[in-house]
Amino acid sequence: MVEFIASNQLYIINEDSPRRKFQSTRGESNIDLTIVNNHMLADVTGWENAEVESASDHNILKFSISLEADELNKGNTPELKYIIKEKQRTEFYNNLFHTISKNFQIEITGGSAADIDEEMHTRLTRHSNIRRFIETFDDTVLETCRATCKSLKTPTKKLRGKTVPWWSYALALTTMRKRTNALRRLYQRTKNNSDLRESRRVQYATAKTAYQATIKRKKTLSWKKHCTATSPTNPWNGIFRIASGKTRQKATMTTLQKPDGAITADMIETLTVTLEQLIPQESNQDD
Repeated sequence: MVEFIASNQLYIINEDSPRRKFQSTRGESNIDLTIVNNHMLADVTGWENAEVESASDHNILKFSISLEADELNKGNTPELKYIIKEKQRTEFYNNLFHTISKNFQIEITGGSAADIDEEMHTRLTRHSNIRRFIETFDDTVLETCRATCKSLKTPTKKLRGKTVPWWSYALALTTMRKRTNALRRLYQRTKNNSDLRESRRVQYATAKTAYQATIKRKKTLSWKKHCTATSPTNPWNGIFRIASGKTRQKATMTTLQKPDGAITADMIETLTVTLEQLIPQESNQDD
């Protein structure tokens, strides 16, 4: 592992923690690692060996990835597609020239498209922050699209996370998780009194066992409910496809090793090599 990390220019960002990352009845260790490459090394901050209950022998490792403000805004902004009709082209260009003159403070009265292009090229070569210049121009084009054209569809709000059908937020699981986390923190923070620590360890272990059993029971009930959701008039639904093995993805053709020892570069070359290997066999059978 050490040789692999060093040879691939990777970095371990684990920080010192009073708690072990893996704890079980067989012992405890710091086996879990958080590894990043050199591009992400400066962006990962706030690494933490969390105290929250993970319902596992391994602790939850938390960290933050810091991005620049423009990258965050770009990732949260849904992409739109605009419909530009043929009769709107003249209106679009006129609005674009007007928006350029407003955003870049360019006097374009009576000027042609070539003059405007030449002026924008001159300013781009002299601009101290090319990235900011391009962002302003991109905003100018989007502003023109919004004023002139209709969008293909209204953007939908992206979900921040995925939920699972077996989790009941308003019922037992949320309460049990909070209680288990609280008992875990009490047990881990009790250092000086051995009797009290042992008592709190037993309380935490009991709560954790009940929490894990409840999760397992919820998953089983959810799966049984999903399996019994088949309509009597149409039994060939997802459950049948899973049981019959028809949900497996089709195998995709990968690279092959050619007779000279080289590896094929793309699918076309792979097909060519395959045909070259099959045709002689078919010819020998015909003979």
